[in-house]
Amino acid sequence: MKKRFLILAIGLVLLCSLFTGCELFGYINTDTGDRTMEFPDELKAEVLDDYLIFSGIQSDKKSEEIEYEFCGSYGDSVAIYFHTSGAYETPIDEEIAGYRFTYPDSRVIKIWNDGKFYKMSEALELGLINEDNVETIHTSFENIEFSEPYFIYEEKILCNVPVEENFIPGQIVITLDKGISVPNEKPDKEFFVGVYIVEVQLLYKWTNLDAIVDKDNYNQGLVLILPEEYSTKQATLDAIKIIEHIDGVKCAWPNLILKNDSAPNDPYYTFDGDEIFGQWALTALQMCQSYRFLLRLFVMLG
Repeated sequence: MKKRFLILAIGLVLLCSLFTGCELFGYINTDTGDRTMEFPDELKAEVLDDYLIFSGIQSDKKSEEIEYEFCGSYGDSVAIYFHTSGAYETPIDEEIAGYRFTYPDSRVIKIWNDGKFYKMSEALELGLINEDNVETIHTSFENIEFSEPYFIYEEKILCNVPVEENFIPGQIVITLDKGISVPNEKPDKEFFVGVYIVEVQLLYKWTNLDAIVDKDNYNQGLVLILPEEYSTKQATLDAIKIIEHIDGVKCAWPNLILKNDSAPNDPYYTFDGDEIFGQWALTALQMCQSYRFLLRLFVMLG
């Protein structure tokens, strides 16, 4: 008797979820789009912490400060729209499973699954959600009140370096968008989705942050060290093509090897005699090395 009662109870729960839109971790009324259950705290913390990594936002902003729209959970996947995000100003208009999603800028509903974020079309193709889920997500989408983005991304500078150019294979020099740049700070390796990164290094470490005149317009420079499978020049350029399209990456270039076109024409620059008459100060200041470093920055920043 107890066994039959248990089977009946399970059947009623499944029937209820079928007709009301109840999901594993949340409930969305498919008639009104209203949520009647909250985003579970444990799952919420995991998703928002992952977002801080993948968004590249490097500030003291905590996960509880992130503004978002929870659009339901579907098995192991979560649909979510982030208000607290940078954006490109170009509107997005896409059709997924017969449903149209029109956004005022580049911020779109993302699908979280197992620590990663996917575009909705990509998640559908991978089987992380299905077409019925898209219908439910669209109901929530129609109730989103779009806000101004956290900041506007700068225009990207795409790499045009040919494979014949002289550069170090397996290294990529990055300029971050000023919206996610913090002096002496660097994003996690997981920020660079699509390419495994061995190490993220600062291109330059400031010893005196007060020397930065305008921190709001500061672009952080990085050097990415790639694994051995990117040890050829072509593989490095292929990795750049992936990384340069990540939101928050202003430009990505190979680590160019630069050479002086000519030696300084001052005959006293390398004078070995009396230091009073030689340009000993320029050597002591490592002026040539400093010039090459600045030239590399100018190349990166366009």
